[in-house]
Amino acid sequence: SIIESNNFNEGTTIVRIANYKEMIFEGKVKEYNIKDLKIGMDSEISLAFNPKKKIKGKLFHIDTKGQNIKGGISFLIKIRIDNYPFIRVGISGKANILIKKRDKVLAIKESWLKEKGGEFYLEILEGDNIIEKEIITGLSDGINIQVIKGVSLLEKIVVQ
Repeated sequence: SIIESNNFNEGTTIVRIANYKEMIFEGKVKEYNIKDLKIGMDSEISLAFNPKKKIKGKLFHIDTKGQNIKGGISFLIKIRIDNYPFIRVGISGKANILIKKRDKVLAIKESWLKEKGGEFYLEILEGDNIIEKEIITGLSDGINIQVIKGVSLLEKIVVQ
């Protein structure tokens, strides 16, 4: 049975047409990351069925209004993927958008950091003693963080 569209009813969808030559990835970005995104940024998308295969795309849409999802604000983004024949509507995936990059830097696990009074420090093993050394941090990917100043490669970091 097919119902017509009117003021009280959306009607019945009979067919949906998709243009597979221009696929669009839709994802959500947390509010603390949204400030770094700009239209036209390159992205790499990995799909659930083949996570090792990286698909290139370009960010073309960032919602202006966030949505409250599980107690946090997220923004809808859209990435255009051109001519990838194996994608189908509804496949899940993950997009990585490179915001900033640093090569050949000292980086540690962010979980190793201690915080006291707004300053970051590490516990360092010096002989038989554990001392606290204040450090200055740089870029972070949410797992690893750049150490700009305060610790060297030769020092032994104490981790829990």
